[in-house]
Amino acid sequence: MDTVYKRTDGTCAIFMQVIIDRKKARLPLGICWPPEKFNVRDLCKPRIKKDPDVDEYNIIISNALAKANNIRKDYLLRGIHLSLESFLKEYKTDLNKNDFIQYYAQKSFERWNKGMISNETYEKEKGTLKKLQKFYTVIPFHEFNADWPNDFDRQLKRDINTEINPELRKKEISINGRWPRHKHVKTYLNIAKRIDNIKFTDPYSRFKNQLQDGNWKPLELGQFKNLLELYLKWKDQPLPMLYKQKDSRQGLTNSEIVVLRRFLFSCNCALRISDLQKLDRSMFDNGQMTIVPQKTERYGTKIDSVPLNDVARMLLDDELDDNPKGTVFNRFVDQYANRVLKNIAAKFAIDVNLHHHVARYTFASLMDQAGANHTSLMKFMGLKKRNTLEKYVKTDKKVMNSDLAKMNALIKG
Repeated sequence: MDTVYKRTDGTCAIFMQVIIDRKKARLPLGICWPPEKFNVRDLCKPRIKKDPDVDEYNIIISNALAKANNIRKDYLLRGIHLSLESFLKEYKTDLNKNDFIQYYAQKSFERWNKGMISNETYEKEKGTLKKLQKFYTVIPFHEFNADWPNDFDRQLKRDINTEINPELRKKEISINGRWPRHKHVKTYLNIAKRIDNIKFTDPYSRFKNQLQDGNWKPLELGQFKNLLELYLKWKDQPLPMLYKQKDSRQGLTNSEIVVLRRFLFSCNCALRISDLQKLDRSMFDNGQMTIVPQKTERYGTKIDSVPLNDVARMLLDDELDDNPKGTVFNRFVDQYANRVLKNIAAKFAIDVNLHHHVARYTFASLMDQAGANHTSLMKFMGLKKRNTLEKYVKTDKKVMNSDLAKMNALIKG
């Protein structure tokens, strides 16, 4: 208690003094009490009979002392020297180092608040947090073991909302659908271990979390042209919106036009969903596009001043005219946009599992079909390895037959 600076009401501020390595620090507790009614053993003693504040103030003091002791014990158990600087850093944070769910929530928010992760990444990490909270009340760090990822994975597999669609009851969430959930968990386990020195058994030491190669088929040239014709036909005369009922009319509503425009734009410039989400007008200049792909940003990848084809430029102009805000192609969340694409495919009998991942494959395959140089194609797509390009380029039989005809002509000539 600081008895030097007595307040006009006769009380003095209560603080906690910490001494480590002969260095001192005073931590104010935000409360005041008469000095004659306070001592270190009994803490605050009642000023009057049935004093209404005494219990609350003593709880504040006890919690501060308990927090300080827990920090000291934690460092002792981990065999780490506790400096005054480390103590103050730990004391001033409310980071939960016992429950992983609370730790994950706090750390994810902190990284987003500091600009370390994008809005899109933060939203995806919140989605994983909701999954964790759905399956677990708490996850103590000390209870992690090698079985935990398998248990979490089994619950993710079954996590399909069959109330909305009972036909999905026998289906499971795919490996690629579960992969980002495990990835987010592993990220914050690594941060906990490396940054915050929390000790626990690594549950993922024997669990393999790998993506499967996508089995998505690109649009064939005819299918792409059909979608483009649909867009051109309906973009200036959209159907009125129908709410709370299935829309099977052979035409496009305004939201379907906006979603289809973004999809077709991606088909013509190979942008991933994560890059479509962060586009703005400053990335386009005189028919050229410059962007740092989010997925490969850490590798220094940059798609620098690549030209847009005629269709992409037309779609971009339509979007800029239709959307006066700074961002472009970013008016609907991905899940909704993919549902809209599937509805479009169903309405017009397009035999493709239509979603935004298909667009990048379509760009690569159509460019290959047009005879594009593969080195040029890799620059368009922001790729550095040729074997990665081969995952995207899906050569169909028409192209193979055409190439075979060229070889026959060469031999016969």
